[in-house]
Amino acid sequence: MQSGKYFSILYLMLLFLLIDLFVNSFVFVLRLQNVVLLILYILQDICLVFALIVVFLMFFNTYIFQAGLTQILVRKFKLTIIFNVFYLALSISFHAYDLTERWTYPDYYHWRAGLIVMFTLQRATSVLHYYFYKRTALRLADPLFYKDSPWLRNWLKGIKSQQHEPTKA
Repeated sequence: MQSGKYFSILYLMLLFLLIDLFVNSFVFVLRLQNVVLLILYILQDICLVFALIVVFLMFFNTYIFQAGLTQILVRKFKLTIIFNVFYLALSISFHAYDLTERWTYPDYYHWRAGLIVMFTLQRATSVLHYYFYKRTALRLADPLFYKDSPWLRNWLKGIKSQQHEPTKA
Protein backbone atom coordinates (compact mmCIF):
# COMPACT_ATOMS: atom_id res chain seq x y z
CA MET A 1 0.00 0.00 0.00
CA GLN A 2 1.35 3.39 -0.89
CA SER A 3 2.31 5.56 2.05
CA GLY A 4 0.46 8.66 0.75
CA LYS A 5 -2.70 6.65 0.34
CA TYR A 6 -2.32 5.18 3.81
CA PHE A 7 -1.72 8.53 5.49
CA SER A 8 -4.91 9.96 4.02
CA ILE A 9 -6.85 6.97 5.35
CA LEU A 10 -5.06 7.23 8.70
CA TYR A 11 -6.04 10.89 8.96
CA LEU A 12 -9.63 9.96 8.11
CA MET A 13 -9.62 7.30 10.84
CA LEU A 14 -8.20 9.78 13.35
CA LEU A 15 -10.80 12.37 12.27
CA PHE A 16 -13.55 9.89 13.15
CA LEU A 17 -11.96 9.40 16.57
CA LEU A 18 -11.68 13.16 17.13
CA ILE A 19 -15.32 13.76 16.21
CA ASP A 20 -16.38 11.01 18.60
CA LEU A 21 -14.16 12.44 21.33
CA PHE A 22 -15.52 15.93 20.71
CA VAL A 23 -19.13 14.80 20.95
CA ASN A 24 -18.43 12.78 24.10
CA SER A 25 -16.61 15.71 25.69
CA PHE A 26 -18.81 18.64 24.80
CA VAL A 27 -22.30 17.27 24.25
CA PHE A 28 -23.52 18.43 27.65
CA VAL A 29 -22.21 21.94 27.05
CA LEU A 30 -23.95 22.12 23.66
CA ARG A 31 -27.32 20.72 24.73
CA LEU A 32 -29.22 23.96 24.33
CA GLN A 33 -31.90 22.48 22.14
CA ASN A 34 -33.07 18.96 21.52
CA VAL A 35 -32.43 19.25 17.80
CA VAL A 36 -28.78 20.20 18.36
CA LEU A 37 -28.35 17.20 20.63
CA LEU A 38 -30.05 14.93 18.08
CA ILE A 39 -27.76 16.15 15.28
CA LEU A 40 -24.64 15.67 17.43
CA TYR A 41 -25.69 12.15 18.36
CA ILE A 42 -26.45 11.28 14.74
CA LEU A 43 -23.07 12.67 13.69
CA GLN A 44 -21.33 10.57 16.33
CA ASP A 45 -23.15 7.40 15.33
CA ILE A 46 -22.44 7.96 11.63
CA CYS A 47 -18.76 8.47 12.41
CA LEU A 48 -18.70 5.23 14.39
CA VAL A 49 -20.29 3.32 11.50
CA PHE A 50 -17.86 4.87 9.02
CA ALA A 51 -14.95 4.06 11.34
CA LEU A 52 -15.97 0.40 11.32
CA ILE A 53 -16.37 0.46 7.54
CA VAL A 54 -12.90 1.98 7.09
CA VAL A 55 -11.33 -0.70 9.28
CA PHE A 56 -12.92 -3.43 7.18
CA LEU A 57 -11.87 -1.69 3.97
CA MET A 58 -8.32 -1.64 5.30
CA PHE A 59 -8.63 -5.37 6.04
CA PHE A 60 -9.85 -6.05 2.49
CA ASN A 61 -6.84 -4.17 1.12
CA THR A 62 -4.25 -6.38 2.85
CA TYR A 63 -2.35 -9.18 1.15
CA ILE A 64 -3.45 -11.53 3.92
CA PHE A 65 -7.13 -11.00 3.15
CA GLN A 66 -6.62 -11.22 -0.61
CA ALA A 67 -4.79 -14.52 -0.12
CA GLY A 68 -7.83 -15.86 1.75
CA LEU A 69 -6.21 -15.93 5.17
CA THR A 70 -8.88 -13.97 7.00
CA GLN A 71 -8.41 -15.98 10.18
CA ILE A 72 -5.06 -14.21 10.70
CA LEU A 73 -6.74 -10.81 10.53
CA VAL A 74 -9.57 -11.91 12.78
CA ARG A 75 -7.10 -13.22 15.37
CA LYS A 76 -4.94 -10.11 15.31
CA PHE A 77 -7.81 -7.61 15.36
CA LYS A 78 -10.55 -9.47 17.22
CA LEU A 79 -10.65 -7.06 20.16
CA THR A 80 -10.86 -4.05 17.88
CA ILE A 81 -13.83 -5.47 16.03
CA ILE A 82 -15.57 -6.50 19.25
CA PHE A 83 -15.07 -3.14 20.96
CA ASN A 84 -16.01 -1.21 17.85
CA VAL A 85 -19.32 -3.04 17.46
CA PHE A 86 -20.04 -3.03 21.21
CA TYR A 87 -19.27 0.68 21.52
CA LEU A 88 -21.48 1.46 18.52
CA ALA A 89 -24.40 -0.49 20.01
CA LEU A 90 -23.86 1.07 23.43
CA SER A 91 -23.67 4.57 21.97
CA ILE A 92 -26.86 4.15 19.97
CA SER A 93 -28.63 2.76 23.05
CA PHE A 94 -27.41 5.62 25.23
CA HIS A 95 -28.36 8.22 22.65
CA ALA A 96 -31.85 6.82 22.24
CA TYR A 97 -32.40 6.61 26.00
CA ASP A 98 -30.99 10.09 26.62
CA LEU A 99 -33.09 11.68 23.88
CA THR A 100 -36.21 9.88 25.07
CA GLU A 101 -35.69 11.25 28.58
CA ARG A 102 -34.82 14.73 27.38
CA TRP A 103 -37.38 15.22 24.60
CA THR A 104 -40.46 15.49 26.80
CA TYR A 105 -38.91 17.95 29.28
CA PRO A 106 -36.06 19.83 27.58
CA ASP A 107 -35.38 22.23 30.48
CA TYR A 108 -35.56 19.62 33.22
CA TYR A 109 -32.88 16.96 33.24
CA HIS A 110 -33.22 14.18 35.75
CA TRP A 111 -30.52 11.50 35.87
CA ARG A 112 -32.28 8.21 36.38
CA ALA A 113 -30.31 5.14 37.44
CA GLY A 114 -30.54 3.55 33.99
CA LEU A 115 -29.20 6.67 32.34
CA ILE A 116 -26.29 6.87 34.76
CA VAL A 117 -25.40 3.23 34.07
CA MET A 118 -25.63 3.72 30.30
CA PHE A 119 -23.59 6.93 30.48
CA THR A 120 -20.86 5.31 32.57
CA LEU A 121 -20.66 2.20 30.39
CA GLN A 122 -20.60 4.24 27.19
CA ARG A 123 -17.84 6.55 28.43
CA ALA A 124 -15.75 3.71 29.89
CA THR A 125 -16.07 1.70 26.69
CA SER A 126 -15.13 4.75 24.65
CA VAL A 127 -11.66 4.77 26.19
CA LEU A 128 -11.12 1.14 25.18
CA HIS A 129 -12.57 1.85 21.75
CA TYR A 130 -10.13 4.75 21.23
CA TYR A 131 -7.18 2.63 22.30
CA PHE A 132 -7.96 -0.41 20.16
CA TYR A 133 -9.05 1.61 17.13
CA LYS A 134 -5.93 3.77 17.15
CA ARG A 135 -3.73 0.72 17.70
CA THR A 136 -5.39 -1.00 14.75
CA ALA A 137 -4.95 2.06 12.55
CA LEU A 138 -1.25 2.19 13.35
CA ARG A 139 -0.75 -1.58 13.06
CA LEU A 140 -2.37 -1.61 9.62
CA ALA A 141 0.37 0.82 8.53
CA ASP A 142 2.85 -2.05 8.69
CA PRO A 143 3.93 -2.91 5.13
CA LEU A 144 4.09 -6.60 6.10
CA PHE A 145 0.30 -6.75 5.82
CA TYR A 146 0.43 -5.71 2.17
CA LYS A 147 2.95 -8.17 0.74
CA ASP A 148 4.11 -11.74 1.14
CA SER A 149 6.52 -11.88 4.05
CA PRO A 150 8.53 -14.39 6.10
CA TRP A 151 6.37 -13.99 9.24
CA LEU A 152 3.30 -14.96 7.22
CA ARG A 153 5.03 -18.03 5.81
CA ASN A 154 6.23 -19.03 9.30
CA TRP A 155 2.72 -18.60 10.65
CA LEU A 156 1.34 -20.81 7.88
CA LYS A 157 4.04 -23.43 8.51
CA GLY A 158 3.05 -23.48 12.17
CA ILE A 159 -0.59 -24.08 11.25
CA LYS A 160 0.28 -26.84 8.77
CA SER A 161 2.61 -28.60 11.21
CA GLN A 162 -0.11 -28.56 13.87
CA GLN A 163 -2.58 -30.09 11.42
CA HIS A 164 -0.20 -32.90 10.39
CA GLU A 165 0.94 -33.89 13.88
CA PRO A 166 -0.26 -37.35 14.84
CA THR A 167 -2.76 -37.37 17.67
CA LYS A 168 -1.69 -39.06 20.86
CA ALA A 169 -3.83 -41.95 21.95
